[in-house]
Amino acid sequence: MQPDIIDEAVAEIPFLAAWRELDSTLVATAMLQSRQPLGMLAEDALGRFLTACERCEAKPTDLIQAYGNAARLCFHNGRIDRAEHLLLAALDLCSDGWRVTANVDWVGAALGPYTFLAKILVLRGQVAIARKIYDEIYAFLRNGTAFHRDGLTFTHEIWSKLTEQSQEFNQVRMHAAAVYMVETGKALLIARDYTGLMEFAEMSASDLAISRASKRHMLALAEFRAQAVAGLGHYEQALTEYNRLRSMSPERSPSFMVLYAHAARVYNRVEGIKAAIDWLDRAEEELKNCGTGVESAVSRYHSHFAIGFERIALGDYVGCFRCASSALVCAREGDHSVGVMRARVLLNMSSAVKEHNPNVDSSEYEDSICQREIESSLYGMESLAAQLHLASSQIARGDKESALRSLATAQQLSRILESWGMPLPVGLKIAGNYGRIIEAKAKTTLDDASLNHMYSALMLYAKETTPMSTAPASSSACAT
Repeated sequence: MQPDIIDEAVAEIPFLAAWRELDSTLVATAMLQSRQPLGMLAEDALGRFLTACERCEAKPTDLIQAYGNAARLCFHNGRIDRAEHLLLAALDLCSDGWRVTANVDWVGAALGPYTFLAKILVLRGQVAIARKIYDEIYAFLRNGTAFHRDGLTFTHEIWSKLTEQSQEFNQVRMHAAAVYMVETGKALLIARDYTGLMEFAEMSASDLAISRASKRHMLALAEFRAQAVAGLGHYEQALTEYNRLRSMSPERSPSFMVLYAHAARVYNRVEGIKAAIDWLDRAEEELKNCGTGVESAVSRYHSHFAIGFERIALGDYVGCFRCASSALVCAREGDHSVGVMRARVLLNMSSAVKEHNPNVDSSEYEDSICQREIESSLYGMESLAAQLHLASSQIARGDKESALRSLATAQQLSRILESWGMPLPVGLKIAGNYGRIIEAKAKTTLDDASLNHMYSALMLYAKETTPMSTAPASSSACAT
């Protein structure tokens, strides 16, 4: 083993970018709200799909939503290729269903898969195409503006029939402005097009249908403006925007405490580390007044974790350990499996520095339990990011052997994800070659029988279904 390889790893891998990059990516594709393990969710999704397709005349919206849910699970697993296959299969069902039955519900049901495909295009850097899809869908939902895409023509006549006949379509219309604003803003944020984001925020503010969609989405629009200003390097103005945004936020709402973590980065640039830590201290105090209970547990987890992660980036290991401990409690309370994994690794990181030796039971966050949590997680990019951060902790402790194993496992995960077509953010890319260090028996996998079964059943159904009845051509399509 080369003695200097660990030093190369430290220089080459931007560890503290991994979770930040991952969060900014997932928020634009499928917000990580799933609490249970992916295998369990896949079994549930397949059960719901079987129930829907066993009906004599299954509703188009039920069937297509089943494909959207399955695609989301495949995406979280890292199988962006399978997610795309499922979405395209859903669109084929919509096209065939409309052609054979002339039921406008098939056309309305196609809007969901198109929106998800646009999110995937954003990850691939095709933001202009994605924005065109968002523009088309929003204009159609808002006033029936016609557009044509991939064999389906969305006309004003179809829009009129849907608004008259479909309760589901009218519910989608109610949220159209808010969804359009959020998805377009996130696309520009991921592309780091801060000028475009500022222009879009200003345009949206002048559009009453968008700016007044809801209180929550008014706040999202204000946050986009703050992030655009910060991204353009106008940090003092960004602080003003974040303070204004905080004054607009509802009191005792844990989900908005994450804003403090974003603003702390700006405070660090403008006023230094002490000001940033003071800002995070204030966030923790406010978080204490946000109540308890299972209903808010996941929101409290996200806030504790975000605040803790910014603390470790600022060198506040003691504060990070405190926040990570609270994040672990909330993640458990909310039954959030990925949150438990993240919180354990963050505890491990904050305890790795020699100057900070917390006098607590380390069995909650020692390397072995962190590795078990990561290896049992089927969330592809989450597993990769956790391995990178665990390696940073092992490097800080001087445990080169363990660090190299974590890096090698991370490299294997990255190769799996890239082979499936998953674009990796900069903070998750791995330089160097560590694969030779780890034993063959320790090779990692993201494969799961339940996910495979769900995917195969839905793809077979799409292949064998007759659109006249929406029932499978043979019983094997749903019995797989």
